[in-house]
Amino acid sequence: FSEWRGLFYGSPVLVLCVPGFVYFCKQRFGRLPEALVCIGAVVFYFVLNTSFINWEGGWCSGPRYLIPCLPFMVCALHFLSGKLRRAMIVLAAVSVCLQFVITAVNPSTPHQVSNPTKYSLQHLIQNKVSINNQGLLKMFPPEHEGEGTPQPKHRWSSFNVGELIGLRGVLSLLPLLVVWAFAGRRLVKE
Repeated sequence: FSEWRGLFYGSPVLVLCVPGFVYFCKQRFGRLPEALVCIGAVVFYFVLNTSFINWEGGWCSGPRYLIPCLPFMVCALHFLSGKLRRAMIVLAAVSVCLQFVITAVNPSTPHQVSNPTKYSLQHLIQNKVSINNQGLLKMFPPEHEGEGTPQPKHRWSSFNVGELIGLRGVLSLLPLLVVWAFAGRRLVKE
């Protein structure tokens, strides 16, 4: 629940997994074994994660070692209905927006940043996206420059499609948003 790499802080829709698992277990037609497998996987990863010294996973925006249990958590959301389903839709939209902002700015949030969401929102408001200056082939982050093989200096170490076609800042996210709009429209039609 912490703003410092908390799973539910960055993806609030996952809070609804708890009531989702309750409904999952109560399903007719023999759903209890599947529910227990999902619950067991989630508990296993949470317990495993708590045994690590660096549970948060270093330079990331959330607890990356919990990623393998996310599909098991999301299974429980399927069984929500009524008001909880509407809350799930709203929280899912909020979660997608939060992760979009974090990914657009810098998914490799520096370890010393206490609130990756706030950090990313501040950069987005300042019209700064793709701020990661550690390239894919670089060995060390910038503060450790010179500790490994010399790396060539490039104009961008990270970029998005919009920046490749000449758009800058927040406008560089437009191609992705257009693709999402067409995909969303198609999903709604079907």
